[in-house]
Amino acid sequence: SVRVEILKLLRGLQEKHNFSVIYITHDLSTVRYFSERVFVMYAGKIIECGLAREIYHHPRHPYTLGLLHSVPRLDQPKKSKLEPIEGQPPDLAHLPAGCSFRPRCKFGEERCDHEVPTLREVGERHFCACPRAGE
Repeated sequence: SVRVEILKLLRGLQEKHNFSVIYITHDLSTVRYFSERVFVMYAGKIIECGLAREIYHHPRHPYTLGLLHSVPRLDQPKKSKLEPIEGQPPDLAHLPAGCSFRPRCKFGEERCDHEVPTLREVGERHFCACPRAGE
């Protein structure tokens, strides 16, 4: 596809001229191919960041986990079900108190209703804004 050719061209230029690229997308398959470091955002804030291979193999934030489970994968059986992220994204003009992902989170707890989580290190160069990220 045209997108793949453009990404290959960008990757070649990046390697030849030694520059960085900020690639903003919802397409997780191209992120995996193209990126060394990944920053996952929700409601306008970074909620997880780290090396791409670490994020893909050991996601720590419930939203990142949900994103990865909602994308078809060639290494899974054809009949395996995709798991959508339940609920609706928040109204950015009226964010809820506490964690903005809380209304959609399967793992939330009471403190998530009023505490805004901050990024903390959960692995080598891997950061997550979830109090349960170490579990």
